[in-house]
Amino acid sequence: MRNSKAIKIDPSKLRHAVNVRNMKFGEASTEMGFNAAYLNNAMARGCIAPSGAILLEKMFDIPVSEYQYVEPTPEPEPEKPAVTEAPAAAIDYIALYNTVYQAMLSALRQNAKEMREHLFDKPCKEVSAS
Repeated sequence: MRNSKAIKIDPSKLRHAVNVRNMKFGEASTEMGFNAAYLNNAMARGCIAPSGAILLEKMFDIPVSEYQYVEPTPEPEPEKPAVTEAPAAAIDYIALYNTVYQAMLSALRQNAKEMREHLFDKPCKEVSAS
């Protein structure tokens, strides 16, 4: 029953409406003139034919509004605070290069100075003959 006239139902509400009236689905379906599984099938499909809805209302005093599916209203999403992005820091690559170059040059000079002192400027120790 996939036509546009079918009424969308909430199966749990229909089950409740029938149970409150102390009826069984098979008995109610056959009293309405349908197959004994009619109401069970309607609940499984989630829709009922308009003729079935009219019969439920006229024969058992179960109005459509009691079991019709109602779309839940979507909750509005909370507003997200505006995120302001910090401007990207501009990198001066030339100044960075010069800084690294000067640091490396200074370190190499210091290392060369220490090596010279270590290798050449110290007097040799004389080995004493015993």
